[in-house]
Formats: sequence, C-alpha cells, structure tokens
Amino acid sequence: MTPKEVNPPEAYAALTTDASAVMIDCRTRAEWEHTGIPDLSAIGKTVILETLVDEMGRLNQNFLGRVGEIAQPQTPIYIICRSGRRSAGACQMLAAHGYANTCNVAEGFEGHHNNAGLGQTGLGQTGLEAVIEGWKSRGLPWCQS
Repeated sequence: MTPKEVNPPEAYAALTTDASAVMIDCRTRAEWEHTGIPDLSAIGKTVILETLVDEMGRLNQNFLGRVGEIAQPQTPIYIICRSGRRSAGACQMLAAHGYANTCNVAEGFEGHHNNAGLGQTGLGQTGLEAVIEGWKSRGLPWCQS
C-alpha cells in the first residue's frame, strides 16, 4: 500500500492547523547534525527525531516503541527523511502496525537535485546540480540540531 503523500508546505500547514499532528524525522543522527532539522517552534511544536535505520542500514528496533510513546493509532503523523524514500517505508511500517493516519513528506528535508543548475544552489556530485524541492529549498523553517 502506498502511503498518503504531501509536499513540505502542505505538511507544515497541516502541522500548524491540527494541534494533534506530529512530525517525525527518521533520518540518521549524522544527517540531523550536518544538514539540520525542521524547526516547528513557531507553531509550538518540536519535531521528533527517531532514526528508522542507522548508517549501516540496520533497522532501529525502538522505532515502533518510540512512535507509540508520542502518538495514538489515529494521530496524524507526518514523517520526513532526506528525500521521501525512508519516510515512505516508515509510513508503511506504521500502517502495518495499526497507525491509520500517517503521511509521507514526499520531497523530504533536502529534496532532489536537477542537473541543469536551476533552483536554489546545492552541491551535487557534478557541482552543477541544484536543489529543486524539499523542506529547506522551499524556505520552511529549519535549524541546526
């Protein structure tokens, strides 16, 4: 089953208007430290930092338990990763365990790159790529963790 998906501005709007909605950033600690995290302080919330898989690709055995500490099965949960792949997997895992209201932030925190050099400046493998989407590129609030 494909999870429901929204872009970052839609996720931020939903988190702003729904007091019960939460955001989970499922990237790794290194990603949080090097590229930053969504900043929800302006709307009175804090993003939950809970790694889905570690740097070696091993599943975090505490992920489901941690979600259970902060959310009920009907809680709106917005999950973000770098580009939307891991967060889609996290949504599927949560849905399989009874969480009925998960939503993947499809563009992720850092977004994707194009090769034409169009968009906000980013640094890709060629040095010519530019970020064309994602939480940061869309100008949503973020901070260094």
